[in-house]
Amino acid sequence: MQTKSTILLGGNGNTFEFLSQQLRLAGYNAENISSNPLEIQFESMTARPSAVFLSSGSDNIMVLIENLKRITNPPLVYIVQSAYEMSKNKKLEQIVTNYFTNPIDIKLIIDSVKDDMLKRDAEIKGNLQSSAHIHNVISESLHKLCVTPNYNGYMYLREAIKMAVLEPLNSRGFSTKIYPDIAYRYGVTPASIERNIRTAIIKSWEKASMPDKIEMFGAFSSNSKWHPTNSEFILIIADKINRELLCTTT
Repeated sequence: MQTKSTILLGGNGNTFEFLSQQLRLAGYNAENISSNPLEIQFESMTARPSAVFLSSGSDNIMVLIENLKRITNPPLVYIVQSAYEMSKNKKLEQIVTNYFTNPIDIKLIIDSVKDDMLKRDAEIKGNLQSSAHIHNVISESLHKLCVTPNYNGYMYLREAIKMAVLEPLNSRGFSTKIYPDIAYRYGVTPASIERNIRTAIIKSWEKASMPDKIEMFGAFSSNSKWHPTNSEFILIIADKINRELLCTTT
């Protein structure tokens, strides 16, 4: 069965040319680009491929792969390398979907890509359904606390809570994980993310009703001099949502 999935091949030479030809014969939209990591990253962000093939000898390959993983619904990442390169870079093997030695076994590659894409599509479908539900619950919680879309920090705050719901975090994770990841997605600085979230929290806190604040944050929120920090606001709401989700699945 033919597929329209796009596969980028960020490598040079006969191996990548042959690989692209065989992938096209198998029904994939295979596109050859240069091995330049910036071009690979840019094309991956714009073309949104299902998979990317790289050479293990590509410049800054570890950084490139980490950046590819930051893309929403990131592509599968495959490495083509010699047996010698495979033996000397064990860390690389651990962060890619799969690696293939050169000379390549084209049947193995096509079978692996087909299986991996089926698993990826099923996972994305499941994640979308779960993510949509979480998105709605977060939006309801923010609305209840008077955090509305007219605040610049609304989208950032919603994304930060979603990240905290989906993976365990502590207060130290904000400067190292949440703010940088959101900043990367929206093309702004982590400092801007932190500042806009803080402004949205402080201004909405003044408008939210006391019963709603107490319900969400506890009795100590009745202190007129207290308002939650960014991390307190995000982690407390995320914890409440996680507990509600746990109750609905047990």
